[in-house]
Amino acid sequence: ASSWGAAEVPVGDTSVVCFDYTLDGTLCEELVKRVPAHIYMLVSDENVFALYGEQFITKFKATGKTLFHMVLPSGETTKDRRIKEQVEDYMLKNKMNRDTCCIALGGGVIGDLTGYIASTFMRGVPFVQLPTTLLSMVDASVGGKTAVNTRYGKNLIGCFHQPTVVFMDMSFLDGFSKRDPVRAEREFKAGIAEIIKTGAIWDASLFEVCEQRVEDIQSREHTVLNEIVRRSVAIKAEVVSLDPKEMGLRGILNWGHTIGHAVEGLMGMTDYADGLLHGECVAIGMVLECNLARAMGVLHSSAVGRVVRCIEAYKLPTKIPPHLRIDDIMKKMMGDKKNIGGKLKCVIIDRIGHCYEPKASSVDAELVRMVCSPNITPVPMGPLSGTVRVPGSKSVSNRVL
Repeated sequence: ASSWGAAEVPVGDTSVVCFDYTLDGTLCEELVKRVPAHIYMLVSDENVFALYGEQFITKFKATGKTLFHMVLPSGETTKDRRIKEQVEDYMLKNKMNRDTCCIALGGGVIGDLTGYIASTFMRGVPFVQLPTTLLSMVDASVGGKTAVNTRYGKNLIGCFHQPTVVFMDMSFLDGFSKRDPVRAEREFKAGIAEIIKTGAIWDASLFEVCEQRVEDIQSREHTVLNEIVRRSVAIKAEVVSLDPKEMGLRGILNWGHTIGHAVEGLMGMTDYADGLLHGECVAIGMVLECNLARAMGVLHSSAVGRVVRCIEAYKLPTKIPPHLRIDDIMKKMMGDKKNIGGKLKCVIIDRIGHCYEPKASSVDAELVRMVCSPNITPVPMGPLSGTVRVPGSKSVSNRVL
């Protein structure tokens, strides 16, 4: 990850992340130069398009290239097979073929969906990522994972399809702050959760920056924000380059996701105010998976405390929402993609900046249940009555209770 200060970061042999181009500047010109195509298909969501859509179209027209666009509803429910079909039908109706390039302008939902469309349209066309949220910049846009969700879980239908170019325009983060500061702050902190994750699994010094410069990061001080984004992207690029199809090492990027995805799948994002963002669920997962590592005897309590305090410093959630049932959480986890042969897999860290194994580890499902259970509040489903007989000793009685 020593190349984090570079203007361009390669991701394997087929993808590159570029930091020095902006929508206000020459981004569109550079896009058509790097990815020549006859037709360009822009996919965005309502919130992002309202901020940047017209500006992108105006800038793109100056290149002289043909551009079509489709604006989708905002939110996780857009990452759906039916929406994918609607976009594909639009592309076919407008006679697009293999000389088409798809452009994803948005967060992780739009990036994942557009990448999956590009991977299957005419058996595969190139696509470009323009991530507009911190979370999508440091996570979803880099590495070529594309997918849609199903009622059985997140990201279960998809494939690996690397974006030809990812353009990191940090100024995208400013637009949401002005239009919807509450939403923008939540999404920003959700992105910070993924950066904390990256430091905890790979680079202790990156974790320390997140730990020690909370005020600077939360105030979006340009120098430190630019540093942690570039460092996080460089680390993910390095891991993906070593293991592009997630046969082992790349699995460590899923730390916090085994429990986090289960919570996210049960919470949903249909109602933004009551749901949880991906990064918020990962924050919960990181805390509980730290507790799991401690219960396994591989992570010291002091490291658990550092992770919890760092996450809490950004006012991210650390506990499973009380209305979720442990049986439902375990059922979701048992359907996780990382599982092999019915065995639950989970990334385990053994110290800050290092993983216990260079892959997801097999873990005891009952131990996971125990770790998750203290965060669940029992809710009586009806009138309770009866007598509980306990021994006379108060200390024994307390243990029984």
